[in-house]
Amino acid sequence: SRDFFLMPSLAQEFEQLVSSLQPPPSCLISDEVCGTLAKSARLLGIPRYILVPESASAFAATLLAPSLARDSKLPLQVARNETVDIPFIGMTVVAREYLSPYLDTFPWRADYFLEGAIEAQASDGILVNTYRELEPSILSGMVRDTCLNPHRAPVFAVGPLIPEPSSTVGSHRQEEEAEIMEFLDAQAPSSVVFVSFGTLIQRNEKDAREILSGLEQSGHPFIWKFSGDGDYVPTGAEKSGLILRNWAPQLRILSHPSTGSFLTHCGWNSCLESSSLGVPILGFPAFMDQPINCKLLVELRKAGVKLATLESFQIAEAIKEVMESEEIRRNAQKLKL
Repeated sequence: SRDFFLMPSLAQEFEQLVSSLQPPPSCLISDEVCGTLAKSARLLGIPRYILVPESASAFAATLLAPSLARDSKLPLQVARNETVDIPFIGMTVVAREYLSPYLDTFPWRADYFLEGAIEAQASDGILVNTYRELEPSILSGMVRDTCLNPHRAPVFAVGPLIPEPSSTVGSHRQEEEAEIMEFLDAQAPSSVVFVSFGTLIQRNEKDAREILSGLEQSGHPFIWKFSGDGDYVPTGAEKSGLILRNWAPQLRILSHPSTGSFLTHCGWNSCLESSSLGVPILGFPAFMDQPINCKLLVELRKAGVKLATLESFQIAEAIKEVMESEEIRRNAQKLKL
């Protein structure tokens, strides 16, 4: 967000505001990106904790940036396919794809984010939106690894930071939600596929047709929260599923006993919601932390499968695998809170 880059110019006003508070604050909790606030916390004489909204596994890649800088590997070259190994989880990522803030196309931005990573390592504590059953290795490793955490800042798993599934919606959505719950109530336990690719990713007509065909070939009822990049809207699935435009009560759907799997882009909130509710995933990640999140659930926790493409036959086969695999369902249940 561009707002991050305004923080240095607002530091003095922020410090004056905090100094005027009564009683004075006992600590400062801020996003891990904004190193400017670390300087303000030191000036004000209060501890600074960082709140990490992403997975510990993805954040570990960010904490590698200072070591890359010491090895003169920053800013990253757009034209090169350098890789970064994330310790404790056996994962290798293409640096320019995941660590995009550090690309040489915007050196000033790389410097800004590097300062944030350095200050994150020097914080008084790291609060991560995850839970130990989901990421035990990286949470333990992050405490003792001198490359990721040279100052031994304590690491706290404070997640999942998600609302209760029973949270009510506004009155303008109640009728729509009632229709969805009625559909779920009429299905067999663990039989429904829920499909959502988040709020940022929009599917084109070709992908949408393949997804619809794959869902129908699977033979399972489904609920699809559809967001498209044009005028096309999937139709003709009234007998086998619900297609919703742009909104769905995701937590209520995932927590319903009829829901058996979740086709997702693997955004971290979606991963937390599905794992904490014991729902296996079908992962189709796109960018940033999503491939790391998908690998965490599919390869490390073995609580789902990853889709290589959105071709209909692959979708149908993946749905059948997840729905019929006792091992996958058992592993997903182990993550349930």
